[in-house]
Amino acid sequence: MSIMKNNLKGISKKHPRFFSSASLLVGIAVLLGIGYVVWPSSLGGCTTTTIVSGNSMQPIYSPGDFLISRCASPHIGDVAVYQPPGIPGQRLVSHRIVDANDDGTWVLLGDNNDQIDPWRVSDSDIRGIVVVHIPLLGRIISSPFIWLSMLVLAAALYLWRESASSPSPSPEPGSLPSSSGEDAPPAETDLSALPDNQYGLRG
Repeated sequence: MSIMKNNLKGISKKHPRFFSSASLLVGIAVLLGIGYVVWPSSLGGCTTTTIVSGNSMQPIYSPGDFLISRCASPHIGDVAVYQPPGIPGQRLVSHRIVDANDDGTWVLLGDNNDQIDPWRVSDSDIRGIVVVHIPLLGRIISSPFIWLSMLVLAAALYLWRESASSPSPSPEPGSLPSSSGEDAPPAETDLSALPDNQYGLRG
């Protein structure tokens, strides 16, 4: 294993441009993959995100839950996110497909409802099939208080990093040396200024 690491280090030193280009290509591929997954269906993509606002799908989905749906062939039993036909301004509905009509449209019903939805939903009306369910995330991301708290926290962290990285002021000339633990050189003494008998000398 260590030999392989050493070989990779040697190759990276010999061909730095190749490795930088490869890293760039990998980064672009990752970004394209993420873009493909999260690109919204309203812009021609295949992903739709919704926040549950009613009780029609309880106990599976509750108000404030966050749903991610992907375009796929619908089947009976799937929870589909669809745009009610003929009502462009209507919110998206997330209900379960319970049956199929003879004309190829679908019958949908909320798990907590007694009556089926009043629309004949076609494949073109369905934005996607729910694949991810995150409880209460929609309530969190739609709260302005949460976003304001995140901005305040980000500003506090930025100011803290700036203050921590700022250099400390240098000491002024003539000031006492800081206690760094190093021994200061001994002070010189003028022996001629002292009495001779202090050192046992006689004149």
